[in-house]
Amino acid sequence: MRPIPLRLLIHSAELSRVILGDYNVTENSDTVVLEHVRVEPCYSAVSAKDNRQLNAAYKLFYDCLNSSPQDVTFDIDMCVTFDGEVFHIEDVRKFYDERKLHHIEVMLCR
Repeated sequence: MRPIPLRLLIHSAELSRVILGDYNVTENSDTVVLEHVRVEPCYSAVSAKDNRQLNAAYKLFYDCLNSSPQDVTFDIDMCVTFDGEVFHIEDVRKFYDERKLHHIEVMLCR
């Protein structure tokens, strides 16, 4: 399977882990800039791990060959900043070709 073409990976975003600091103030740490990703509006409902129904606002596509950085890991407790808005990662889905990981789809909620 071919990688997602660079001409479709037109967006960039920031990925950060949210840490609860002093006085219950949330802080972002380990901010990573994601380049050559695609972010599209998403109108589907997502089931969270605790069986809550969430409406995903966006879906982020991360291609394992063309997106950067290469060593990024997406977790449920992380945030993505895109177009000036902060979104929480609610679901991470990995898609494989015949041999290896092809791309990752990340569901983003407000």
